[in-house]
Formats: sequence, C-alpha cells, structure tokens
Amino acid sequence: MPATETDERFIREAFALAGAARSQRNHPFAALLVRHDQVVASFPHHKLDVYDPIKHAKSNPTAHPELNLIREFCKNEDVSDLIGYTLYTNVEPCPMCAGAIYYASISRLVFSIDRPTFYRLRNEFRKPTVRSYQSCEAIIRDGTNCCEIVGGVLAEEGAKIYAGYEFPSTHRIRSQILSESRVKKTRRK
Repeated sequence: MPATETDERFIREAFALAGAARSQRNHPFAALLVRHDQVVASFPHHKLDVYDPIKHAKSNPTAHPELNLIREFCKNEDVSDLIGYTLYTNVEPCPMCAGAIYYASISRLVFSIDRPTFYRLRNEFRKPTVRSYQSCEAIIRDGTNCCEIVGGVLAEEGAKIYAGYEFPSTHRIRSQILSESRVKKTRRK
C-alpha cells in the first residue's frame, strides 16, 4: 500500500526528532506512535540527554527508540496492546524491534529508509561488513497478528540525516570499557 500525505507528514516529524537527536550527539534514530492522526508518544523526546556510547554499551543495548517508545507508552497508559496505532520510524526496525512491534500488536508500521540502505550509509565511513538481512516485514508476518507495513517513505530525504554522521566504532567502545574497568581495579588496590 502506498504512503499517504499523512504518512509523509509523520515521517518528517520522525526526521525532525532524529535530526534533533543528532544535534545533541545522540544516534539519529526516532520513532513516533500515532493514533487518530495525533502523536501520542515519541522517542527520543524533545528533551534529550547527550548520548554516551560507553554507558549505553554497558547498561542497555536494547535502548532502541521503538522499544523505548512501546515500553514507556504501554507502562504509562497501562495497556498491553497497541491495536489501532501506527508506528513511524526513520529507519526500518531491526529484528528485535520488529518482534516488539509484533508482540505489541501495532496495526501499522511506516518507515523511511530500509536497513540495507542504512547499512550502506553507515559503512561509508568504515570497512564494509557483510550482513545477513531479514526484513522487519518477514519477522512481523511470521506470526498471526496483522500489521500493515509501508516502507521507503521519503527515503532520499531520510538518508540525508546520515550524511557525514559517523557511528562510534564498536571496537573503540569495547576498548574504552575495558580500559575503564582496568582503571577501577587499579584504584581499588
């Protein structure tokens, strides 16, 4: 099913949140939850903390916008399913987030750039990696819940968010964690 003007409007809101996250030194990802053409939740929120890749790697590698948004919204609203809601993201959800979308029973998913495109954009700044790819649609459709999925909405515009953005190297983050661990052990002695 093709994207609507409403879909484009909310995808642009996701772009704005992702851009704001980037300007605050966070990873440029965002998600919006919409019901009856009204944004009911967004992540990251308008008030952003500066992203600390080391703290993130140590404490919560599942802190993706889709998961945070679903978790917080369901907890705050005391609901366990999101039938009738649409989730908008600037990048196709990863397998972990696709599972959360499935189990939350979200009715619609709309995203801008697909993960293979995102991986190409990400690897412009580092050695290319070979990744297997299973679409979020394949994961979501593997079960019995029905979710309409619309992808590739304003993809060229969405890719611009990543122009010149360099993700921290996983190797560098792990090295810093190990170094911090050694310093703490030395201080205890």
